[in-house]
Amino acid sequence: MTALSIMRLVPPPGFISSGEIVFEGQDLLLLSQKALQNIRGRMISMVFQEPMTSLNPVLRIADQLCEPLILHMNMSRRDALEQGIELLTNVGIPSAGDRMRDYPHQLSGGMRQRVMIAMSLACHPSLLIADEPTTALDVTIQAQILELLDARIKSSGLSMLLITHDLGIVAERAGHTAVMYAGQIVESAPTGTLLTAPRHPYTQALLASLPQYAEPGKPLPTMAGQLNIRAASAGGCCFAERCPIKTSGCCDEPQQLREIAPSHLVRCWKCS
Repeated sequence: MTALSIMRLVPPPGFISSGEIVFEGQDLLLLSQKALQNIRGRMISMVFQEPMTSLNPVLRIADQLCEPLILHMNMSRRDALEQGIELLTNVGIPSAGDRMRDYPHQLSGGMRQRVMIAMSLACHPSLLIADEPTTALDVTIQAQILELLDARIKSSGLSMLLITHDLGIVAERAGHTAVMYAGQIVESAPTGTLLTAPRHPYTQALLASLPQYAEPGKPLPTMAGQLNIRAASAGGCCFAERCPIKTSGCCDEPQQLREIAPSHLVRCWKCS
């Protein structure tokens, strides 16, 4: 939802009640829909999490891939088709020219995901929002896609907001990491600091559940309770119901992000 808010694509009945979304000095919430169309796909692009439903089922791949190139890059149809084939080839799709004539239902989930990644990179955006970009991809293709994104970041200065549950990918690629619970950031820090010295109880529990941190021969630790959205939005700490170090005041007092070290923020008044 955070990523959809940045793109102002929150589906109804959801809405953005307050705040700012500042990109390159301008508040995106104040822009008209026409102005946003010049930003979406051109300056900010997004790889959506669900590849099976992200493409238009009644349009060929060529039509969907060429549209942003024609609209944002002022390419002719012929040039856009050539560029589209190159983009599909770069994301590891074989026989890219033939695939341009296919409809989405003729492609596997992994191939659809690669088409989405090709579309997101087509116009050389400044910011790429990647929501689980390697969903439905096998390990080999996943590595190829991540290497492609790494190369684009190094060559063009692309910034990437990566949304993932894979802490291995986070450890290898993210410079700064934010951990969210119940829609709130509970800890934010440089990735190395967060992974080696987590301070929030939720971050600590996430890392403790990884096999590499477990004691050999013992079961992985689990977190008591389950997410309760109503309790999380009741005014106190969003993690209070499941927190092993909570006190009576945690359920009643709203928690604010506090800087406990340079660039290290924690939403817990007991962490220091």
